[in-house]
Amino acid sequence: MKAIRFGNGLLGLLFFLVAHPGLAATYTVTNAVVDVTSNGTLRWAILSANTNAGADTIAFNNLLSSVITPTGQLPAVVGANTLIDGTTHAGYSGTPIVRLQGSGSISRGLSINAPSCTVKAIQITRFWDCGIFLYTGRYALVQGCHLLTNGYAGITAAGSWNTIGGTNALQRNVISANTNGVRLSPNYSNNTVIGNFIGTDASGMAANGNEQDGIVIDNNGRNLIGSVTNGARNIFAANGNGIHVMWDNSVDNVIQNNYIGTASNGTTALGNGYGVYVDWASRNRIGGTNAAARNVIAGNREGIRVDQISS
Repeated sequence: MKAIRFGNGLLGLLFFLVAHPGLAATYTVTNAVVDVTSNGTLRWAILSANTNAGADTIAFNNLLSSVITPTGQLPAVVGANTLIDGTTHAGYSGTPIVRLQGSGSISRGLSINAPSCTVKAIQITRFWDCGIFLYTGRYALVQGCHLLTNGYAGITAAGSWNTIGGTNALQRNVISANTNGVRLSPNYSNNTVIGNFIGTDASGMAANGNEQDGIVIDNNGRNLIGSVTNGARNIFAANGNGIHVMWDNSVDNVIQNNYIGTASNGTTALGNGYGVYVDWASRNRIGGTNAAARNVIAGNREGIRVDQISS
């Protein structure tokens, strides 16, 4: 993976990159205050990783302020296998330290336009479109991030075969207080959303809902929302609707082993509008044939609503 680290040893790193072009490099972000292309900024790190052919890492350390405030849209990540890793900052113990904060007028926080990239442990807030935009590329991985108070969505996935979340607490994303939590965009498929808290605080016990849908599956098929695997349960609570499956091409989605309407303990009611809302979609599975696949759908205004079934 591409790595960007920030700290001492810059001359040695530059020598290494010149002497060994195309090898994996680490670019470390150490300057959160200034948004320019000079060494140590996030903008510099992304541009450097984009121009190096190796699998790079963008790391973070020694930030005088942990809040990175870009003055304009950051460049998209276009180098395959780039890792943006907030766990590298000193003091990280499970809750994101590095925070990427928009002004409300910048469209997107991080844009990923390359295959097999990973974003880990970044808090992303106040972007008017979305916190993370996954597009064109496949096999992106988003883990351990907090996506809060963004405009249209916390995460928009306009691609296939991406994974949002994971099966342990360090891989869990908290996706709350956005307009929509996760949007799976039209004409893509085979995304996996597991192990996330969508519409709660980081404890999973208090409401912090997304205004419209916890997840909206929009003309997007064959996605896995929750799983019988240990730790793969999502919490959908306090949202306008928990899970919204809409339009004809939203087929063969599987929704299993989630808490929809309750806190992470499975009993405290936080509710959604509709727990699961199926609107002009067909051939989608809610639950399964064994106990492990069972969703808990409770505390909602209406548990499951089906408005239309497409032909």
